[in-house]
Amino acid sequence: MLVASKQASKQASKQASKQASKQASKQASKQASKQASKQASKQASKQASKQASKQAII
Repeated sequence: MLVASKQASKQASKQASKQASKQASKQASKQASKQASKQASKQASKQASKQASKQAII
Protein backbone atom coordinates (compact mmCIF):
# COMPACT_ATOMS: atom_id res chain seq x y z
CA MET A 1 0.00 0.00 0.00
CA LEU A 2 2.82 2.33 0.89
CA VAL A 3 4.47 1.72 -2.47
CA ALA A 4 1.26 2.63 -4.30
CA SER A 5 0.94 5.83 -2.28
CA LYS A 6 4.55 6.71 -3.00
CA GLN A 7 3.99 6.06 -6.70
CA ALA A 8 0.85 8.19 -6.79
CA SER A 9 2.64 11.02 -5.03
CA LYS A 10 5.54 10.80 -7.47
CA GLN A 11 3.13 10.83 -10.40
CA ALA A 12 1.19 13.80 -9.05
CA SER A 13 4.39 15.74 -8.45
CA LYS A 14 5.64 14.96 -11.96
CA GLN A 15 2.31 16.02 -13.44
CA ALA A 16 2.20 19.25 -11.45
CA SER A 17 5.76 20.10 -12.44
CA LYS A 18 5.00 19.40 -16.11
CA GLN A 19 1.87 21.53 -15.92
CA ALA A 20 3.66 24.41 -14.21
CA SER A 21 6.48 24.32 -16.75
CA LYS A 22 3.99 24.28 -19.64
CA GLN A 23 2.10 27.19 -18.09
CA ALA A 24 5.25 29.23 -17.49
CA SER A 25 6.44 28.64 -21.04
CA LYS A 26 3.05 29.64 -22.44
CA GLN A 27 3.03 32.76 -20.27
CA ALA A 28 6.56 33.76 -21.26
CA SER A 29 5.80 33.26 -24.95
CA LYS A 30 2.61 35.32 -24.65
CA GLN A 31 4.50 38.07 -22.84
CA ALA A 32 7.32 38.14 -25.37
CA SER A 33 4.88 38.26 -28.27
CA LYS A 34 2.96 41.10 -26.62
CA GLN A 35 6.19 42.98 -26.01
CA ALA A 36 7.43 42.52 -29.56
CA SER A 37 4.09 43.60 -31.00
CA LYS A 38 4.10 46.70 -28.79
CA GLN A 39 7.64 47.50 -29.83
CA ALA A 40 6.92 47.04 -33.53
CA SER A 41 3.80 49.18 -33.35
CA LYS A 42 5.71 51.91 -31.54
CA GLN A 43 8.47 51.75 -34.13
CA ALA A 44 6.06 51.86 -37.06
CA SER A 45 4.17 54.79 -35.59
CA LYS A 46 7.42 56.67 -34.99
CA GLN A 47 8.52 55.93 -38.54
CA ALA A 48 5.23 57.02 -40.05
CA SER A 49 5.21 60.23 -38.03
CA LYS A 50 8.78 60.98 -39.10
CA GLN A 51 7.85 60.29 -42.71
CA ALA A 52 4.76 62.49 -42.57
CA SER A 53 6.60 65.42 -41.04
CA LYS A 54 9.34 65.04 -43.66
CA GLN A 55 6.68 65.01 -46.35
CA ALA A 56 5.02 68.11 -44.95
CA ILE A 57 8.28 70.07 -45.08
CA ILE A 58 8.65 69.27 -48.77
